[in-house]
Amino acid sequence: MEQDRGPRPGIGWALLLASVGLALFRWFPSDPVRPPAPGGAPPRHARGPAAPRLPRGVRPAPVPHGFADTGRPPAARVSERAESRWALRRLVSRVKRTRAITAEDAAYIRRFLDDLRRRGAGAVPAIQDILRGGENVELAQIAGGDLVGHRTLRQAMIDTLARIGGAAATAASLEELQRTTDPVEVFMLARIVEQEEPGAHGDRVIQAVGTALQWAAWAPAEAPDVGPLFDLLRGYRDERSVALLERSAPRWGEYALLALAGLPDGAGVPSLTALAAGADGALANRALPFQVLAQASTRYAAAGDALVELARAGEISDEAWGAMAEALEGRHLRFSGRMFDGTPLAEEREAAPAGRSLLWRSYYVEWLNVHYEEDLVSAGWSAEQVARQLAVIDDLSEVASSPTAVQALQQARTALLHARGDDDRSVAGG
Repeated sequence: MEQDRGPRPGIGWALLLASVGLALFRWFPSDPVRPPAPGGAPPRHARGPAAPRLPRGVRPAPVPHGFADTGRPPAARVSERAESRWALRRLVSRVKRTRAITAEDAAYIRRFLDDLRRRGAGAVPAIQDILRGGENVELAQIAGGDLVGHRTLRQAMIDTLARIGGAAATAASLEELQRTTDPVEVFMLARIVEQEEPGAHGDRVIQAVGTALQWAAWAPAEAPDVGPLFDLLRGYRDERSVALLERSAPRWGEYALLALAGLPDGAGVPSLTALAAGADGALANRALPFQVLAQASTRYAAAGDALVELARAGEISDEAWGAMAEALEGRHLRFSGRMFDGTPLAEEREAAPAGRSLLWRSYYVEWLNVHYEEDLVSAGWSAEQVARQLAVIDDLSEVASSPTAVQALQQARTALLHARGDDDRSVAGG
């Protein structure tokens, strides 16, 4: 019988290696911590404990600072740029899931945006990622969303770009300008590039406005208010902007004509004159170009001269005489003062003196979503403006032939003098 000679050497070595391996496994984790890829999810070890599942329809209890629980990884493990991307994505995700924004939540969102601004150009790629992805939250449609101070989360990102400024913000704005069709976004992005590089990107701005108007024309029932696009065009006087406004007049008459009247140096007066004299019926409201020309005569003598020539040629109808006379006495059309409500742009409008008279009226063309106002503005005219308007009225009276025209002009003259505290006798004697 063979005797037992003790443990075999092979088994002993196997047990020893197994013990060493187990010890190493306990000391070293199998999943080393790595920084997240740009735009990717945070490392597993930095996420913290998973949130408990709640019954459907039940919201978690509020935590300090609302959205402040971003689970930010240690700064030493990731770059500042990657951290900005990650934190911003978390913020967007949390806002998208919320049903109501408290004052504390809104304060945190504003602090978060301020932090991005302070990071400067380093935060631009993170903002650019959000804009490229097309993610958005309609803050105006969330209870308490108005506390943030922006209509949408995208507009909040664009406003942050504007406050950062510089070459990186300009490049990001130019890229997004060619992609968005939202009128307020186009307005905000155009202001960024114009502020940083005045006059250098007019062609791209006008192209973006034209694209946004095309989208609005294809889906008028769902289109946003395009007023900001026409308000933006008032700052451009080149041939492309004038041509775009002329093409837009048949559809967006009030917006297009008000923008033409507001072009620098009276650049839109020839177009207004041509639209007034046109016999093709392109405008549904045939009196509108005469009315806007009369408004423009307070700033540009060429507009008053054009009216006189049109009257001499018999181109002005009785209906148009009435609208013209009201404009000559100071009842002017203008873009809606509420066009930028819910955005930081509204604060700039409120800072400008814009009181309302008792004759103020607002108008709304529902099927085009067009908003505009009419108000008496002659109380703020200078003596020179009043004299110019009286001269235009006198010149028109000399060539007017119809009783309706004569009566309308006389009423305009009387109203204008009364508003200045004068009468015909005192002016004649002066």
